[in-house]
Amino acid sequence: MQLFTKAKTRSLVDFALKSGFTLRKQGNGYAAKHCPCCSPGGNDAMSIFPKDGVWRWNCFRCKRGGTVVDFAAAVWGIPEKQAAMRLANEGEIEEAFLPPPAPSIPALDESLKDALVSLLKNGHTSVRECVEYLASRGISERVVVEAVRRGLLRFLPADPYQANKMLNERLGVAALRQSGLLRLDARWPGIAFRPMMFFFPGCSAAEFRLARPPKEGEPKAIRYGHVKWPWWWKEGNKVSTIYIVEGVIDLLSMVELGLKEGEAVIGIPGTTSWREEWLTAARKAHPDAKFVVALDADEAGQEAARVLTEVLEAMDAQVIERIPGGHDWNEHLLAVRAAA
Repeated sequence: MQLFTKAKTRSLVDFALKSGFTLRKQGNGYAAKHCPCCSPGGNDAMSIFPKDGVWRWNCFRCKRGGTVVDFAAAVWGIPEKQAAMRLANEGEIEEAFLPPPAPSIPALDESLKDALVSLLKNGHTSVRECVEYLASRGISERVVVEAVRRGLLRFLPADPYQANKMLNERLGVAALRQSGLLRLDARWPGIAFRPMMFFFPGCSAAEFRLARPPKEGEPKAIRYGHVKWPWWWKEGNKVSTIYIVEGVIDLLSMVELGLKEGEAVIGIPGTTSWREEWLTAARKAHPDAKFVVALDADEAGQEAARVLTEVLEAMDAQVIERIPGGHDWNEHLLAVRAAA
């Protein structure tokens, strides 16, 4: 076995924990406040995730990343080759669990899209507990109904047992497993516990969210699929202003704050999960529109806002940066409601 290949069989998660990093479970991976190359901040900066049978890490703050070899080299302050030699002979670090190779992307995408189309078609249009939770976030029933009408939102039963039963009846276990919504080693799909289903255009992907505040270390949302286009909401045909916000709850919050005729909102799925082609398409479809980059007020949001602004200005677009009155636009909405 070659040196680097053997070194990569060491568990990145175990090495990070033994090196003093605090990890928080996030989807099928982990998150941390910082990576070995930067200092802790207020929000998660580093993610650890499995890819192609190997655990990898990525930091959105300093843009570093790699495998356990790169991680160890940064922690120990030595060249990668020396780190690989040390890891290969390090008996106290656990062997990594290497997940089996994923199905080919086209086949997985097709199965997942079929499942998501079925969920959009068969999902509930209203669930009391979900509507009440959204109301607690300042999202009115009027906006919920409109989101359902536009094909953005559907619901599973709020009770996980009933949600699991519905998923088995409407999709079947085979389709759930084939689509990736149900892991081979799991009895229940994780989405049964996250009844709010937010669909991306074309059902290429969907985000499943809790209908309650998350417990400590619990991911509030799970996303499946490859986001080909972001969430999109517009009022009227001729668009003069396009807001760019983080996530679907902020998109609905902008709508709730009073989206005017000729205004639209793009909801990107994360500060590092956007594509330049989305901006190019929006610019081409609405050449006279100005863009309002309105990401979260935290470090990650403002760094992403800077990059987005540079990309748009390179397209000769009119760009305005706007910071919400709180951490994000949902917090801003709640503050406005409280002051009314």
